[in-house]
Amino acid sequence: MYSTAEKFSERYKNAWRKTITMPDKRFSKYPPFHGDALRFRAQVPPEKIAELCRMMDLYEGVAFVRTENPKEAIVEFWVSPSFLEDFRLIIEDLSRDVPMNFIQE
Repeated sequence: MYSTAEKFSERYKNAWRKTITMPDKRFSKYPPFHGDALRFRAQVPPEKIAELCRMMDLYEGVAFVRTENPKEAIVEFWVSPSFLEDFRLIIEDLSRDVPMNFIQE
């Protein structure tokens, strides 16, 4: 049985190969995402979405979090490739308080 962080690590160990170029207009008001970013999706308990967003806000510049689908409680993480390892460590720590099931695309 793998923990959430171990599942994340195993599933996304080559995520840098899946770099997406962000459209300038879509996220232009959310720095530092001009250019390349990695997108991850996860399902979390609906009552934990606000807590997750507040906690991720404390780590400015590592990832931008948005709720993709509030009814299904799916959130997106847009991560700068240079912060992928930091993001993994943050997710590992946060998964103790906020259960996350990462969705493979």
